[in-house]
Amino acid sequence: MSKEPVIVFEEGGKEYKESDLSVEATIIYSEWKADLQQRDRLIKDIRRLNILLDFNKSELKTYLKGVKMSLADIRTKSKKKPPRIVAYGGAGVGKTYFGSQMPNPIFVLTEDGMGTIDAPQFDLCKSLDEVMGHLQSLIDEDHEFKTVVIDSLDWLEPLIWDKACQDNGWKSIEQPGYGKGYVEVLRYWRRYIDLLNILREDKGMIILQIAHNQIKRFESPEIESFDRHELKLHRKAADLILEHSDCCFFANYKLGTVKVQGKGGTMTTKAVAGDVVAYCREKPAYLAKNRYALPDVLPFSWPEIRKAMLGEGKSE
Repeated sequence: MSKEPVIVFEEGGKEYKESDLSVEATIIYSEWKADLQQRDRLIKDIRRLNILLDFNKSELKTYLKGVKMSLADIRTKSKKKPPRIVAYGGAGVGKTYFGSQMPNPIFVLTEDGMGTIDAPQFDLCKSLDEVMGHLQSLIDEDHEFKTVVIDSLDWLEPLIWDKACQDNGWKSIEQPGYGKGYVEVLRYWRRYIDLLNILREDKGMIILQIAHNQIKRFESPEIESFDRHELKLHRKAADLILEHSDCCFFANYKLGTVKVQGKGGTMTTKAVAGDVVAYCREKPAYLAKNRYALPDVLPFSWPEIRKAMLGEGKSE
């Protein structure tokens, strides 16, 4: 059975079929039809590319492989990877020094806080592009660094805001209104986190992100609101960073009290600060977390924390 001729176009109530065309017109029509098909393929490719650009690295691998899941893919033990650590606390508690204790560190600086600490470091970053460029160079080039230290997150945040405002033509992060600016900048945070993940996965690097603290009101659904120490970041960004991290240590002086005899023999209580410690589990007074079953408190020292992570010194 012969195929019904394809209608090419209609004009003046008359239908013109492909068989009605001259040889020259048929060639032109065929080329035009091929161009349309090529355009459709290009549009599909662009759509696929847009999907891939929105994927993080692990999702991209899954998409490209078209992974077939099976029971053979089940692992009985988790694969050990370098830790992703956030260390935050007040000024001068030793956060940067803590980073310098880690294996072969390289510092990506967004604030000038190295002081007298000697450690490999990039020049002070004044834009998000510079931060991303330094991270990309660690991905692309061969090196001996084992730890990347971001110092600090709360000085990185304004650089991210500046980049978002520049890209969107905003005068400030507040301009979009209704908190939309803070939602938009999460895209930039995710791109930054994607580079950290590549350094961890492909280069085997420990990730340390340093931040200052702030005391904020925490609205609990179970009890009355209370103040606690948190990351000095916008709440949405802080939540994203916290979700990404394996450990979040709150570094602070261990506080104690002593009885002091005042005038007239009156005894008063005085607060005293002891050694700097890392609080590893969340309490009402501060935000913290860890995925290594660490104790509540450890000395704020990388050798000591590393031992605890590896389970050294635990009784059987």
